[in-house]
Amino acid sequence: MVFTARVVRVLIASPSDVVGERNVVEAVIHRWNGDHAEAAGVVLLPQRWEVNAVPQLGDRPQGIINRQLVDKSDMIIGVFWTRLGSPTGVADSGTAEEIERGQSADKPIALYFSNVPVVPGSVDQDQFRLLTDFKNKHRNDGLFGEFGDHMDLERSVSSMLTHVVRENFQAANSPLVLAVPAAPRAVLIASARSSPSVRGGSSHSVTIVNQGAGRAAKVTIEPEDPEKYWDLMGADEPIDYLPAGASIEFVAALDFGSPPRVNYIVSWVNEDGSLGENRFTFKL
Repeated sequence: MVFTARVVRVLIASPSDVVGERNVVEAVIHRWNGDHAEAAGVVLLPQRWEVNAVPQLGDRPQGIINRQLVDKSDMIIGVFWTRLGSPTGVADSGTAEEIERGQSADKPIALYFSNVPVVPGSVDQDQFRLLTDFKNKHRNDGLFGEFGDHMDLERSVSSMLTHVVRENFQAANSPLVLAVPAAPRAVLIASARSSPSVRGGSSHSVTIVNQGAGRAAKVTIEPEDPEKYWDLMGADEPIDYLPAGASIEFVAALDFGSPPRVNYIVSWVNEDGSLGENRFTFKL
């Protein structure tokens, strides 16, 4: 169904060490359009220099990008990790020049910095120093966003887009109020089962199923009593992600000394950062 909407160009500015994060931001923008564009009367159009800039002579490369993308953008999202980028002859990097040019034009700008650990010795120290100087230079210009993984970035950017659209681009006389939707929650259910073993006897396992609508992160399964537990193979490290409808199975390595009844706590982090927890009793 056709609807009338204002197009808002969103420039994604970042150096070369956050290509994956650029993809995440673009995916969030497309998902935001699917969730909100018709109700808000606003369509967000992601712009990236490597996709949307076209070949042209007559100026330095960054100058051409500025004219084609930066000056025509309505807002800018900057993402950083360990690098600031390559110098342009005018600024310490193209990303820095894009952000500061947008800032001079009073465009809405959101900057995100990754807290993801790096391998010691793999960081270009000159680039990291430039990034630190850039961050310090703009520290008093507003609030920075920080993220520890892609899920953190997705959640933060999605909420930020809703806020920026509501404050800057949504029609003042619109009868619809654009609100930040509650993130879907995960619901983790655990169960134990026994089945005949090919070598005789029985094999045992514990399965965790995400029966909620949201994705679970940092999933752990731990015994309530550290002295009374089953040895669950592979459960000693948290599960990074368990999407809605997905499941994971742990083989229980039991012997004659294993208790016939144990209590376990399954905990996780929801998409909105809230914590989830369920307790289960397993029996042989």
